[in-house]
Amino acid sequence: MVQYFDIALIVLGTALGFYFIFSGLHKLLDRDAFARILVDYNLGLSRHADAFTIIFSTLEISIGLLILLPMARDVGLCCASLLLAGYAVAILINLLRGNTDIACGCGFSKSDQNISVIHFFRNGLLIITAMLSVMVDQGLMSSPTDWAWMYVSAIGLLLSMLIFSQAMHNTRNLKLLRG
Repeated sequence: MVQYFDIALIVLGTALGFYFIFSGLHKLLDRDAFARILVDYNLGLSRHADAFTIIFSTLEISIGLLILLPMARDVGLCCASLLLAGYAVAILINLLRGNTDIACGCGFSKSDQNISVIHFFRNGLLIITAMLSVMVDQGLMSSPTDWAWMYVSAIGLLLSMLIFSQAMHNTRNLKLLRG
């Protein structure tokens, strides 16, 4: 039974590689739109948004290619996790600032799709998927107990996401009620 999970994680990890390649290409093809998004995040990248657009796009394509190369797969998945964590921090900073009227800049999202707590937790789930794929590749996820802990962790993350999302929604409604 565990073999099916191993295969699923390998497939998901490979899909993540293709996602990074196509996401990077999408950003390169529409550099102006992505540069505007970087400016909107207000994280000190404004002066060099054009350069960072090329850097992030190239990074994503390179990471995607690393994931697809069997001998570099684990390195690519770890790099993907680091980049996704950086993106998650940028999203979280703006959520905490209350700056949600900016486009996500994620993958193939529409330019009118604003950041939300869902994007933050989605990155968390992608990081978990990438790191679980590395653990499977290294033979570290083999016993049923390992998989049980993984399921408990994933369910906990999902519940945390739902609670945080509801809290954000309630906060927004309270602000509207107060006028």
